[in-house]
Amino acid sequence: MKEDNKKVEKWLADYGDYLFVYAMKQVQDRDVAFDLVQETLLGGLRSTFNGDSTERTWLTGILKHKVIDYIRKQVRDRKLISELKNDPNSNYFSADGSWLETGHSDHDTPNRQAQNNQLQQHLMQCVSSLSEQQRTIFILREINGESTANICLTYGISSSNVHVIMHRARLALCKCLSALGYNHGVSPTV
Repeated sequence: MKEDNKKVEKWLADYGDYLFVYAMKQVQDRDVAFDLVQETLLGGLRSTFNGDSTERTWLTGILKHKVIDYIRKQVRDRKLISELKNDPNSNYFSADGSWLETGHSDHDTPNRQAQNNQLQQHLMQCVSSLSEQQRTIFILREINGESTANICLTYGISSSNVHVIMHRARLALCKCLSALGYNHGVSPTV
């Protein structure tokens, strides 16, 4: 442990400023650059320096990989957030893709209960208009609560295929419900 501390102290003294400046040029965020340098030093401790290059070059190589991983994650997260913001159906689903639940009151009015019954009938009408594959997988996943893994095993398809099928089914259901007069508030427009 003491030996590791001495190594890190030496690397910081010899290359810390250089690594920090390199990281700052890449990510332009002081806190992130600091974290990336720390991860680089930890990565250096977990690796073995084989002497094919200088220590500085070796540590910079580790840092480059840390920066690339960080940027990839940022791009993935930004793309997902952007897709959710631009998806007209995102109001209906949670981040994991399941239906958003709305709170139900025991004091629903008879009119509200009638509207809910009508919505349920219209929803089932829309579900029945889906293709056989979409309908089957939608019912298994959303109504029966089957896991994606079980659906994949049962139908011999990948989880990404299940997600595509579910996305298309949801789009079709939203379109169908809109055609029946339902809007984002889920009550029929008059």
